[in-house]
Amino acid sequence: CARPCGAGARPRMFQPGDELFELNAAPVAEDVLDVVTCVCVDDYEELVWAGTASGFVRALTTQPALAPRCAFPCSPASSGGARRMAPDVLALRSVPTGVLALSGVEVSLHGRGGVRAFAIRPGLPSTGGKEAAQKRQQAQCALRCCDLLAPTSPVLATGDEGGSLVLTDLSTLQETGRAAIDKGFAALRATGRGALAAGSVEGELTLHDHRAKFAAAGRLRAHQGSVLDVAAQGDLIATVGLGKRAGQVTADAIKVFDVRAGRASPLSQLNFGVGGGPFRVAFVPTLTSTLL
Repeated sequence: CARPCGAGARPRMFQPGDELFELNAAPVAEDVLDVVTCVCVDDYEELVWAGTASGFVRALTTQPALAPRCAFPCSPASSGGARRMAPDVLALRSVPTGVLALSGVEVSLHGRGGVRAFAIRPGLPSTGGKEAAQKRQQAQCALRCCDLLAPTSPVLATGDEGGSLVLTDLSTLQETGRAAIDKGFAALRATGRGALAAGSVEGELTLHDHRAKFAAAGRLRAHQGSVLDVAAQGDLIATVGLGKRAGQVTADAIKVFDVRAGRASPLSQLNFGVGGGPFRVAFVPTLTSTLL
């Protein structure tokens, strides 16, 4: 929101040149040693979802003010005495029936009240021959990132630290596609046009188009170190990643790429000082050329 213009004025939508300010705040993690690992704004209800390092998913209502609605463990290991051994919640995506939560070991769907609908390990077959055994071995690599092909699509793409990209139809829980890159996945974002933009742990940015069965294309080196986050809006892709400045490893720059030619071409770059760079990046939905 933008700052109200006078006493008693109601907050209005942000416009270019407006001053940003804190509208509301609420605690998410009850344990002072716990940390928030990811945040997702619900596309279907007035909720904000947050995942924590202890493996819990928490929902907060946004109207009339931020207030806790529910909290539940992402996996059974997140509750009871095994709580400290629970995997971090790495990503959250809202769907019509609830919220998808990604950890290093599985993807789970929970209703908005916390009821667990299912949990799957994408690409992991239960039976089969040699090929199935190879897939099971690959699936031992920790999951790192995920995204839906489109906001209303039932197809979920997941990437793991071994470099495997798996597409799963959530309506049938069946694998619909598979591809791979040389290095492990670190970030993944759908472009909204049937393609995926992926960042690797080695700093590479690759495009995966459905017309090429999601095989890696248009590969380039975006950052010296691991890609931390990827955002996509139309023909633009933005990345933030690690680099080395003054002998220190730091999030050094936001880089923007144009993908109209079917490959990523550098467009602009915003540098930051040592220790001052961001770890997340997103396009403002109503201002398509503005990054947050």
